[in-house]
Amino acid sequence: MRGLVGEHIVELRVGDVSIDTWQGFRIEHDLASPADSFDMTFGVSTWDPVVEPVPIAKTLREYAKARVEAQLFVDGARQLKGYLDAVMGGADESGPTVRVKGRDVGGQIVDESMPKGFNVLGLTLLETLTRALEKWDIEVVVGNDLNRQVLTKVKKSYTINAQEQDTLFDQKWFSKVKAPFDFETIDGSTYVTAYYTEIANRKLAGQLKVKSEDTVWSWIKRLLKTQNVMGWFSADGKFIVGMPDYGQAPMFHATRIVEIPGHPFPPGRTPDDNNIEGAEYQESPGQRYSEVYVFGRQGKDPIRAYAPDLELKALGVDRPCYHRDGHIKSIEEANRVAQRMLDDGRIKGTAYTLKLDGFAQGNRLYAFDTIWDVWDDDPGVYVHDLMYCSKLVQKYEESQGPSTEVTLQPRGCIEVPT
Repeated sequence: MRGLVGEHIVELRVGDVSIDTWQGFRIEHDLASPADSFDMTFGVSTWDPVVEPVPIAKTLREYAKARVEAQLFVDGARQLKGYLDAVMGGADESGPTVRVKGRDVGGQIVDESMPKGFNVLGLTLLETLTRALEKWDIEVVVGNDLNRQVLTKVKKSYTINAQEQDTLFDQKWFSKVKAPFDFETIDGSTYVTAYYTEIANRKLAGQLKVKSEDTVWSWIKRLLKTQNVMGWFSADGKFIVGMPDYGQAPMFHATRIVEIPGHPFPPGRTPDDNNIEGAEYQESPGQRYSEVYVFGRQGKDPIRAYAPDLELKALGVDRPCYHRDGHIKSIEEANRVAQRMLDDGRIKGTAYTLKLDGFAQGNRLYAFDTIWDVWDDDPGVYVHDLMYCSKLVQKYEESQGPSTEVTLQPRGCIEVPT
């Protein structure tokens, strides 16, 4: 008999052990974090040595030490694949309990050191990442085709049109560039399938020389910054390299309509659609700039890059930032630094966090890297906008039931790894 978490079935599988009767848990998915985490507690009611020769707590401790794979499912949809970091057993007046903590496969590359002498010269991005992750047999996928496949009946694809193709082909990140993208046409739609940019710039390869303090993740993070892309793990343990997909259609809605006489409801919504149980909107513009100027030098020639915050410019804000760095030797690098400094302030400047009941909307489980259609009339918040989901936390407590917290940010605010 499976244990129900509200209307949901939540199952943790570790080797031949399957657990689905929970007293409480917290499962965190964060686009900006290399390793998603879970912390779950279940009760052990009885132990029959005839049916179960060894108690489940001892079995889980052995599996944790042996690094036996763990998989977490919600309503049959895999949420992550990883390993147990800790198994804690105990007992009180309510009876024996076992608590397990773990992370997805990204936890391995956060913990382990990067091998010295790793050389990227002449390798493509795809080849470099594949070689860096081959110890753990982690497949690398470039592009947003797969993303996080955590939806029950929907598979998202990232489609680009001919005009976008021209823009992509114009990008040159290094001094020597092969065809940067490989395209595949399926049923008239064009899909990005791989990156082929070669890391042939010797100066850049030198910058990516492994340092003694580097973990695998800290080194990969430096690599991804040079490419102006992000990396995260899919629910099936693949390493996805891409960027937030701001152009997708809204997949979820967040609604809190305040009924005011004479005030019309938004199109297609009524108070029956209200699903926001609590929300907080934080605006912190202290670290934002109206524009960022970056200055470098290539030989005797000065280099200058400029990145404007169009939102602040439209509001008439004049708050420039000037950054001078003699190590910047190309206009491409200067542009990346300018955009990164601008985006860092935007990311830290705006966060809309809301609490929702349950783990899904209709037949779709909540997921990050999705667009939300937000209509929140609360006078302390008041948001009418399409927003991007960068983080979600699934929670369960026996006294309160299942709930999800999501963090939404303005579209376009995440442009480079931070």
